[in-house]
Amino acid sequence: MNKFTGKRALIVYFYPNNFTLGWVKEASDFQDKYEDFIAQNAKVFGISSNFEFSHKN
Repeated sequence: MNKFTGKRALIVYFYPNNFTLGWVKEASDFQDKYEDFIAQNAKVFGISSNFEFSHKN
């Protein structure tokens, strides 16, 4: 049994470079809907090619 057993959906979000116009819009949309995803028993993952330290900002 893994930690995703029982989840209704796994949402994988591939996003562009941090702090670009596209990133701001897409990340804001996901953030606005995050509680809805959780309420539907979904798990959300964000994947980026940016370095880990760039996410701390």
